[in-house]
Amino acid sequence: MKIVIFSSVFNHHSLPLCDALNAIENVQCIFVETMEEEQQRRDLGYHAYDRNYVLNMLKSEENRAKAYELALSADVMIASVFPYEFLKERLKRNKLTFLCQERMFKGKVTLQRKLRAWAYNMRKFHCFRKKPLYFLSIGDMAAEDYRSIGFYKGKSFRWAYYPPFLPYDLGELAKKK
Repeated sequence: MKIVIFSSVFNHHSLPLCDALNAIENVQCIFVETMEEEQQRRDLGYHAYDRNYVLNMLKSEENRAKAYELALSADVMIASVFPYEFLKERLKRNKLTFLCQERMFKGKVTLQRKLRAWAYNMRKFHCFRKKPLYFLSIGDMAAEDYRSIGFYKGKSFRWAYYPPFLPYDLGELAKKK
């Protein structure tokens, strides 16, 4: 099984999941970076991880073509930050696809904000309502945000990245404060 994940940059949030998927026999997971890491993130201590399954589609036209081919050929696509045209072509082929998003509405939710979100989603995603397109909710409220404007009812799941458990000596941690 080939799984492709489209997201902004490969980081410590994605590393444990991708490593775990690639450790499963007959599963290949490819992570496609769709953006360059911002300097602000590097200043916070984020760093690049050297993994042979990471493809940065911005590095060359050849990489962009590989990313497009992966979007069309993978058995499963999980997409949070992605080129819309890749999604359209993939769903024309009825390929299993998951959109992965955080909350749409943070702060005060007004009717105007809901209408704007509804219009955007109607324009971009309504045409795929009968396709194998599902929603992965990052956090409890993301799915509710989309359901409140009429999207992904019965087609959403909770989703998160779970880092590996690392036991710590609490006394040693307290000394480092």
